[in-house]
Amino acid sequence: MGLKVGTGDPVGEAYADFQHAIRALTRRGVLLAIASKNNPEDVDSVFQQRSDMPLRREDFSVVQISWNSKVQALETIANTLEIGIDSLVFMDDNPAERAMVRGALPQVLVPELPDSPALYANFLRRQGWFERLQITTEDHGKTRQYRDQAERAAVRRASGSLDQYLVDLGTELEVRRAGPKDLPRIHQLFNKTNQFNLTTRRYGLGEVEEFAGSPRHLLCVASARDRYGELGQIGVFLVDVDGKDATLDSFLVSCRALGRGIESAMMNALKQTMRRLLPDGVLIARFMPTPKNAPARGFLEAQGLRLVDVGPGGEMAFRTPIADLQPIDTPHIGVQCRPPT
Repeated sequence: MGLKVGTGDPVGEAYADFQHAIRALTRRGVLLAIASKNNPEDVDSVFQQRSDMPLRREDFSVVQISWNSKVQALETIANTLEIGIDSLVFMDDNPAERAMVRGALPQVLVPELPDSPALYANFLRRQGWFERLQITTEDHGKTRQYRDQAERAAVRRASGSLDQYLVDLGTELEVRRAGPKDLPRIHQLFNKTNQFNLTTRRYGLGEVEEFAGSPRHLLCVASARDRYGELGQIGVFLVDVDGKDATLDSFLVSCRALGRGIESAMMNALKQTMRRLLPDGVLIARFMPTPKNAPARGFLEAQGLRLVDVGPGGEMAFRTPIADLQPIDTPHIGVQCRPPT
């Protein structure tokens, strides 16, 4: 295939350095995917025979290799990972391919690479696309988690029915009050979760720490796993308890956990906790629409909360006696609820 990667050749060394720079991104929670116009067998043989390459096939969450357009490949990658197309950064040394993707998918970031491969690695390292203040345990495991997600998607497509697929997943959910080790990930979820986020309030790490230590606030985190592996910490809710009123400040679920009823199981845990803490109280909640959180619209009504007002911008206000809150049946999910007593 004329592939040049490795020592002894200036071009090969340049591409090896570039691969090292790319692989380093996985330690920061960045997902890698391949969109290649090629024969799948040829690419497989390269990974099998070139053990000197810094990148291995297992470093990639999704591999799309065919003679279809790279636009199609990118769309498939986003769909498989269940992420927005605007989350993708497309790097290609072919100017024609870059131009095609820019034209067809303007949401995708397509950097203009330097002319010389010797400059690729430093170019990538200088960019701020993937900068984070803190790397969490979730970030280190993202490649594995999204490979698991791709396997789930393949099984779902082959499954006879959605109900049977959900049962076969064997999802287990744990909901508990947040501890010190959870706070970096909770901070990340507050600031990254857009699709299933009732209020899309953004909080800094210092504010998250204050909520966790406040006797007035209930900050809980949800973790999930299934037969394919760990989904990790995928949900958060924050409740402000003031006298006999409890205000649901935030309720959010990572997009990778949607489609299996986890959000309902989380709300059941919230209802259970409120009935224990404030059996005679009232739960106040809001849905605040944004351009991206349409999947969360209608959730509170479906959970049995009472709509009392709709604002001019589509904001919905709910006020429900806690004694009237009833769980939604989620028999395919095993739930362990450990909020405070």
